[in-house]
Amino acid sequence: FLAKNDYIEVETPILQPIYGGTSARPFESYLNALNMKVYMRISNELYLKRLIVGGYERVFEFSQDFRNEGIDKTHNPEFLQMETMRAYANYKDNVDFLEKMIFNVSKDILKASKIRYQDRTIDFKLPWKRITMIDAIKKYTNVDMKNVNIEQARHIATRLKVEINNKMKAGDIINMIFEEKVQPELIQPTIVYDYPAETSPLAKKKMEDDNFVERFELFINGWELANVYSELNNPEELKK
Repeated sequence: FLAKNDYIEVETPILQPIYGGTSARPFESYLNALNMKVYMRISNELYLKRLIVGGYERVFEFSQDFRNEGIDKTHNPEFLQMETMRAYANYKDNVDFLEKMIFNVSKDILKASKIRYQDRTIDFKLPWKRITMIDAIKKYTNVDMKNVNIEQARHIATRLKVEINNKMKAGDIINMIFEEKVQPELIQPTIVYDYPAETSPLAKKKMEDDNFVERFELFINGWELANVYSELNNPEELKK
């Protein structure tokens, strides 16, 4: 599907002198030949960006990544992810593309738009439901978190019995409430978009409201299965 849409498959380094592309603790190693400390990649993102800058306008990679952190039913220290990067496109372009990709692949491989998983039927038929994070929280908790300040966010979290800490900003608390009170309810394919800016420092802020960024995630069966955003490309903002 990607090749038909002019994407080129690439391979980027697993051992990296500087790890990045997300926030995670790396595995460390040592390259004897160059007397240099190296890290196993936590993401391939920074190398894909170099390819975009170098003129490869659409790239993808099946990336084996390593994060030296905890283990639970949806997280493993060694895992495979598929990442795409595309020049001259934003998150609105990519949400349409993601829907078509998963629908077409499921249809080609499974010969059906519906699958049975445990005791649930998942339907990939288009269009999928789309909702902002703020509206999703309001729908499932009856709480409006638009324009809340830090004290209001803390009060709401306490009332909803969502555990937070003093380091969290208002946007972090909004995201935590979403993860605990909304995400488990998202069984059918659902696009949740417009994330708080504090949770997404590398994403481009929305022009109409800089408290939020141009980002969406796909949820199926209560799991986050895709994370997409318009890349921040303002060098002054990136430096900050």
